[in-house]
Amino acid sequence: MDFENQLRDELQHAAEKMLPSEQLQMKVATSFRTYRQDKMKRGGPMKKRLIAGLVAVAVLVPTGVFAGPTLVDKILGTPSEAKEQFGTVESEYQDYNELFEVANQIFTKEEFEKFTTAWKEYMTINKKTIVVDGKRTSRASYRLSPEELKKYDKAYFKLEPYLNRIHSKFTFTVDEAKKLMNFPVKYPTYIPENYQIDTEEVRTEITSGKPKPTINITYKKSNADESQAMAYWTFTIHLSENVEEKLVSFENNIDSFEGASYDTRTNYSLDGCSVTLGEYKYGNNIKGMRVIVPAKNGQSSYRMFIPHSTLPKEELEKVLMSMVEK
Repeated sequence: MDFENQLRDELQHAAEKMLPSEQLQMKVATSFRTYRQDKMKRGGPMKKRLIAGLVAVAVLVPTGVFAGPTLVDKILGTPSEAKEQFGTVESEYQDYNELFEVANQIFTKEEFEKFTTAWKEYMTINKKTIVVDGKRTSRASYRLSPEELKKYDKAYFKLEPYLNRIHSKFTFTVDEAKKLMNFPVKYPTYIPENYQIDTEEVRTEITSGKPKPTINITYKKSNADESQAMAYWTFTIHLSENVEEKLVSFENNIDSFEGASYDTRTNYSLDGCSVTLGEYKYGNNIKGMRVIVPAKNGQSSYRMFIPHSTLPKEELEKVLMSMVEK
């Protein structure tokens, strides 16, 4: 394994939702959900290939030429055939069906054919990075030979323009996202000493219904030792309607509260809200917290969570509860 490929895959587990390139910032995320702006946090852009299993999309509008599972069946074959040829698991198969329906509405017939051809070309090469001895695993590009890696890059960049166009239909600014949220969006009125706002971003799943974006607000400690793990000098608040988190099969869902591998989770109530504290046995005091605010006065239930931080439990409570409208 050469050093570049080894480094790429080690970092991928710590940045699974990052950009394929600096120019693609905030586009093909979680593959089509969203992804982190790693340049701001680690000092430079990093490629992020599209991974089978990261698509999280739904039908944009009622289907046109093809309908329901017929479209994905036409392109990838049956679920068993897609698994054999591309390593696709059942949940991904349904996601791909929805993706193709979205693309079918956005692209011309000629563009759609080129898109699906490029998709299958990419997926064929990608299979070797995610399937080992017939079993699905997390992606690792070191499994590709240098020549295969060149083909992999070429296949991805052929897909890139199409993915940009799909995701652009579901890209929002923070102000636009606020208008889509049926609950009061408040910034924390309490921030721990020496922390200040660093970045804001919006992540949105592609959907046929009303978009339900997530606003992510990152705070950074001034004069921090950035050689330490980020949990020591930053924390990110994820704010969204209280909907089920969609985890990515076989990948490290590092920005998810439900997907975090806490050793213990403690549930309790605080001022009418449901709170969950996630803790690690061996994590140098790294912990996470989620607050769910119940629906009231015709407004939706919503949640805020910080997945990883070294702040004390009491500080996490103060930050998140200061966002709750009294």
